[in-house]
Amino acid sequence: AEVWAPAFYAVGARGFTSGLINVWPERSVAISRALEAGDYETARTLIAEMQVFEDIRAEDQGGANVPGVKAALAMMGEDVGPARPPAVWPLSDAQLARLRRFMTDNNLI
Repeated sequence: AEVWAPAFYAVGARGFTSGLINVWPERSVAISRALEAGDYETARTLIAEMQVFEDIRAEDQGGANVPGVKAALAMMGEDVGPARPPAVWPLSDAQLARLRRFMTDNNLI
C-alpha cells in the first residue's frame, strides 16, 4: 500500500502492494520510482494527492478496500462485478460521492 511504502522503504523494503495501480497506474509507478530513488519528499507528495482513495478503502474496518477499487473501475467503464463477502458492498452514497470527486479531480473519469 502506497501510504505505508515510505516508512517501509526507509527500513529496507523494495516494493509495495497497490490497489491504486488498477485505476491510476501512472501514479503508483511514479511513487515507486520516487521511493527507489530515495526521493521521499516526492513520494509523500504523490501519496498525499491520492490519500482520499486510500481513506475510502480503509473505511468500514477495511471492508471498503476491494469495493473501493471495483467502484472506481466501474466509474471508468470497467464493470468487474461486486466484491465478495466479507467486503462491504456497495459503497455508501457518501463514499461514492467522495470517490467520484477524487476520480474527477484527477481526470480519471
